[in-house]
Amino acid sequence: MPWPGFVSNRRSYVWKFFKDADIPSPDVCKCRMCSKAVSCKNGGTTNARQHLRVHHPVQFTEMKKEERQKKLENLGLPPESDDQEQDSDVDGDVSVMSPGSSSTDRPESAASDRSSSTSASLRSPTPDQTPSKSAQRALVQPKLDTYAPLSKKQKEKCDMAVTHYIVSCMRPLNTVDKPGFRLLLRALNPRYEPPSRRTLTAQHLPRLYEETKMTIKALLDAADHRAFTTDAWTSEAHDGYLSLTAHFLDAEWALIDVTLNCRLMTEDHSGEYIGRLLSAMLQEWNIDLSTVSAFTTDNGEDMRIGVEQAGVSRHVRCFAHTVNNGITSFVTNCKVLNRALRKAHELRNWFSSDKVWRHYVEYVKEKYKKTPNRIPSPCKTRWWVDLHIAESVVAQYQWICNFGITYERGKFMTNVPDAELIGVLKAYIKALKPVEKICTVLGGAKYATCSCILPMMYLIDPDSTLYGGDDLLTLGEPNHEEDYDDLPLSDNPEMIPTTIQKSVVKFLKKRFKPDPEDHHRNVDYQSGRACYAVLVRCSFLDPRFKDEILQEDRDEAKKLLLEDIKTMAPPSENLNEESTSGSSSGANAAAVRTLSKIFKKRRLAAVTDDGWDAAAASPPPLETRFLAELDRYGSLPSAETESDPFLWWKAHSASLPILSKLARQFLIITGTSVHSERVFSTGGDVIMDT
Repeated sequence: MPWPGFVSNRRSYVWKFFKDADIPSPDVCKCRMCSKAVSCKNGGTTNARQHLRVHHPVQFTEMKKEERQKKLENLGLPPESDDQEQDSDVDGDVSVMSPGSSSTDRPESAASDRSSSTSASLRSPTPDQTPSKSAQRALVQPKLDTYAPLSKKQKEKCDMAVTHYIVSCMRPLNTVDKPGFRLLLRALNPRYEPPSRRTLTAQHLPRLYEETKMTIKALLDAADHRAFTTDAWTSEAHDGYLSLTAHFLDAEWALIDVTLNCRLMTEDHSGEYIGRLLSAMLQEWNIDLSTVSAFTTDNGEDMRIGVEQAGVSRHVRCFAHTVNNGITSFVTNCKVLNRALRKAHELRNWFSSDKVWRHYVEYVKEKYKKTPNRIPSPCKTRWWVDLHIAESVVAQYQWICNFGITYERGKFMTNVPDAELIGVLKAYIKALKPVEKICTVLGGAKYATCSCILPMMYLIDPDSTLYGGDDLLTLGEPNHEEDYDDLPLSDNPEMIPTTIQKSVVKFLKKRFKPDPEDHHRNVDYQSGRACYAVLVRCSFLDPRFKDEILQEDRDEAKKLLLEDIKTMAPPSENLNEESTSGSSSGANAAAVRTLSKIFKKRRLAAVTDDGWDAAAASPPPLETRFLAELDRYGSLPSAETESDPFLWWKAHSASLPILSKLARQFLIITGTSVHSERVFSTGGDVIMDT
């Protein structure tokens, strides 16, 4: 059967003389006059026009005439009439003489012939006198809304800018075909015609991908060490994806994070399959496993096995995911908190009615002269959403109670939590609001985060000598609504803030610092101790927290770092000696400043000897230099918590070359896998729409 609708959908006039070929192919058509097959690959008309010109000149002339009429119509000019084209053949333009007559017999006829010939020559020039197409276009006055097209270089530049927008903003590919987007580009530059989705996919995206890949590969090759995060995600169509992000330092000690891969998972999400995918992605970028600082993933057992299968020895569990597991476990087992949160959700469902919410807003505006905030929507996979719901309910509790009494004579007061449950929610907020802020700080991408895990764990551990205590309350953001403090915290033993924090810290210690005597699961214990070995080195090498960890942590870090330098190449002497100071990213600045005050409050004025015995019999020169650097590093005052540890090491890399090289290896490790999860936050919608 012929290819359905191939020729019939073409707009060029040449297709009037051709039809679909008998072979179902979009690259072959058939002449209607001689039934000869003609190649027309990708809808091209060159071969078809050449066939008409050689084999069917009459039809070729007809086609040219129709095309000329169409051009005149597009230019707004009147079409040529048949009289104008054949004027030289009618009405005396050519004299017809009877046989036997001569020109001398009729002089007036000869004069008329000359006049007619002159007139015909003016109206119908010979082929040699016909002006070129460019000259014809120059003689036509353009319309006001006609614009000259962009040059090839300008068009290419604009096309790549549109492609960069689609990629960097993670927009669907069909954006370029949407009328609103094209209207925007036409308003910005009427001369520019954006590419179609087909052109974008076939030409510009591969080019931009290769250019970007070469740039990233050059940065990766220049880095001495790289840390990675990975995460798996399942779309609404039940397609699994695995992402991979890299984190490394450039020559100026600037932290760089890039997304390297996002691959479709075609098999079950087993640890062996994830390991094969990770190995393939690392090989694609020519990553030497000896230069991998660590992998950061969630707490899934398949991820742990996958990292091991990929040949990576250091593995860090996500701090935020561990906190989520601890809080979820506590909420599940605490019946009174379960009841309070369930009541808060019932209240939110009541306020989700537009009618109720409208009356509530009018009531608050009229009586309190304020505008209430909506209660957030719930989310089962994010524990802090319940925290925000509880905050909103507690902050507006007085308004809600008064409104519930007046609205339809108190008919819906059963939806409002009582004072006892509000006390439970207040204890819940007091205990976990600082934890939420700490998780937010550790989710940053532009500053060191893995070195914060141990200090933050001690900060929220009531049994630790480094516990933050009441200073943790300053981490909570003030409510902009009225929070009535006349309702006390719950006196339920399960809802004491320190009890809640201990429950969370229990999960943190299991993953980050397991007790040597607590190894009921050998796999968990070994994984936790391996993670602890990475964390102590990160915290010790961070000048902000080297004095905010326990003595046993410092001793363990020094022992492990001493083992690391035995396999490390001697540091280069031409390190950047530029002294630069700076602060951390502006994200979460308020929380970072508060943490700085907590640590500064208890920081000793002078650094005391930590009692570590560094004596060794005839150590090698590199070890001797390392021990000397440890002494110098220990004598330096701790950096401010708000400062950037990378800039601190950039300023001290000349005086501490060995430690600075170790800092470049360990401080790039991330404390959470949020960086890989963010790939899917917008990417999921893009995949669905594209």
